[in-house]
Amino acid sequence: FGHEDHVNPHTYKYRRAPTAVTQTFEASAAEIVQDGYSNSQRDIRVIRASKKGRLFKEAGNEKPRNIGAMRKLDVKITNAVNVSLARKTFGGLYALSNLDQTIPYVIEIVFAFKGEGKGRSFALMETIKESLAEALVEFYPFAGRLVAGSDGKMAVRCTGEGVPFVEATSENDIGVLGDISAIDPAIMRKLVKHSDGAPTILEVPMLTVQVTTFKCGGIVVGIVINHVLVDGKALTDFIACWSDLARAKPPSALPLSRSIGLAPEETPAHRSPPTTTHNGSSIVPTTFEVISALVWISRTKALRIGPHETMKLLTAVDGRPKFDPPLPSGYFGNGIAWSCAECSAGELTHKPFSFAVQKVHEALQSVTENYIRSAIDHVELNRVLVDCGGNACCISKWSQLPFYNMDFGFGRPFQVAPATVPNDVIFVASHSRGSDDLVVSLGLPRDAMDIFAKLIQPELTLKSKL
Repeated sequence: FGHEDHVNPHTYKYRRAPTAVTQTFEASAAEIVQDGYSNSQRDIRVIRASKKGRLFKEAGNEKPRNIGAMRKLDVKITNAVNVSLARKTFGGLYALSNLDQTIPYVIEIVFAFKGEGKGRSFALMETIKESLAEALVEFYPFAGRLVAGSDGKMAVRCTGEGVPFVEATSENDIGVLGDISAIDPAIMRKLVKHSDGAPTILEVPMLTVQVTTFKCGGIVVGIVINHVLVDGKALTDFIACWSDLARAKPPSALPLSRSIGLAPEETPAHRSPPTTTHNGSSIVPTTFEVISALVWISRTKALRIGPHETMKLLTAVDGRPKFDPPLPSGYFGNGIAWSCAECSAGELTHKPFSFAVQKVHEALQSVTENYIRSAIDHVELNRVLVDCGGNACCISKWSQLPFYNMDFGFGRPFQVAPATVPNDVIFVASHSRGSDDLVVSLGLPRDAMDIFAKLIQPELTLKSKL
């Protein structure tokens, strides 16, 4: 959890995403994408690896090509409104849990649909807006605004003023987007209603939506969420409800109260979540654990961190099933806890690869109900934020979220991807609908990313033999 890294909660900082130009390093089965950030000296890398057969297939040696120069996307905004709740509902303050308070992030996601010939339809756009208004009746905090209380804690004022909704068109074919998992923020961020001008997380809407229709009939739905309100599981529940209503079906997912389970103790003890140890026992690692260890090691080397400095890998873990009895699947909010794999940079980069894998594995196994309750109490006492930066980085597994099940009436998305990646955050997502390939995206300073690119290619080749 990075507990010693105290942050003043009254600053309410969050991570913005700059624009980028992209280069792609083509490979036979593994793909690395470099986004050169001209304004921030920051890069994004995307690694694609197949889960079929071997964990990583050997990468080729093709020279990089600039795909950013080959793609041009023109998007015209035709209408911008606030979609309000279809009916009035709760109008007071909506309390946020201690876990919510720790994640001042903005997440931007792009859903790309072929459209099934229904793009550029007035009726389609009206259906999307009307079903959103109905979904907001159940998920009403999305239509509110974030405020800070006198105790420094954030809450949602349920004003009912609605969700910013942008209608846009493009004279391009949707094929101009290419493989959107090769994240090109200069292209992708034209497809979301972002909040770059917001000075703090308090000014960022809970949710924004942009629907862009293409000349060919393709459709992109761009969604931006304020992570303070929900995690990925709660977001997919909301989208499932919304898309069901768009198809005139009963909602398959409804939110359940966040008042259950995640309150701090009345007098919390001053304690931290348990730490993990390396005891030498053998494990059978998962694909995710191996990917996490590989990227953690390569990132540490690329940042040239001193051997005696402490490294942390924080992994988002769904805490709902960790409770006894488990929290309801429909728990609305941030139900995630952060496991913490921790060791010195020297240990991480010089010990056998199995050491890092086991560190990741043990950290994930340590997330129990007691661990989560300890984290909740710790936040109550110390008002810390999840700190991804410097010697700590955060990794989040999107590949098991049901993004590809969403259907608003024009088919399921053929690809889903983040529009950009926050600093020092790593996403592991599915490459496309029906694919077993995973895409790993991360952001680093440009000089460190150049080193990372050189390190990761031989590592991909080596791990392919595991």
